[in-house]
Amino acid sequence: MLKTASRAAPPPLVVGSRDHDPEHGDRPVPAPKSGRKAKERERARLTAAYAELLQEIRVAQTGVQVLLAFLLTLAFTPRFAIITPMQRYLYVADLLLTSVAASLLIAPAPFHRLVHGRELRKQLLDTSAKLAFWGLIALMLAMVTSLLLILDVVLGLHLATCLAGITLTWFAVFWCGLPYWSRRRARPRAAPAPQVKIPRQSPRNTVDEVPARHSA
Repeated sequence: MLKTASRAAPPPLVVGSRDHDPEHGDRPVPAPKSGRKAKERERARLTAAYAELLQEIRVAQTGVQVLLAFLLTLAFTPRFAIITPMQRYLYVADLLLTSVAASLLIAPAPFHRLVHGRELRKQLLDTSAKLAFWGLIALMLAMVTSLLLILDVVLGLHLATCLAGITLTWFAVFWCGLPYWSRRRARPRAAPAPQVKIPRQSPRNTVDEVPARHSA
């Protein structure tokens, strides 16, 4: 009788290893493509979101540049020498707020340049969004302060303060309140929990049963 030699089972192949495979030879077994495609989709999503954020920042940068140019030239006009100390303080505060707004809105550009090629797209998007938000807040305060300064020269401080307060409320409603209200309205509501009916149980007999007496 011929005895068939028992062949040992080949060791399991590890993905990405260089074990011998009859189909691939000595080449490494290719890794699954599902994880790679997921990373590519996430990278594309972050890139598109960052591009949209840059478009929004460009709109705000135009207003900052115009306001900063106006404030820088205002100090060299002949009327600037005769303004009151209160108006001078408002001018300095307005100039500082505009500079802060400009620095925050421009900050995403150098941040992107310094972290480029390091696979930090998520951190880049989150940080740029925060910088843009606080830059818009500083721009809003700078515009209101500029309005207060000009109205103080034209109408006086009392009426200028009232109009500036109304303008600040207007900006806050449309720049902050309306987006947050839209987010809250579009948030999906949680489904109500299903009501489970518990069947009523028959009341237990509270009277203790008297044990039967054993007959003598």
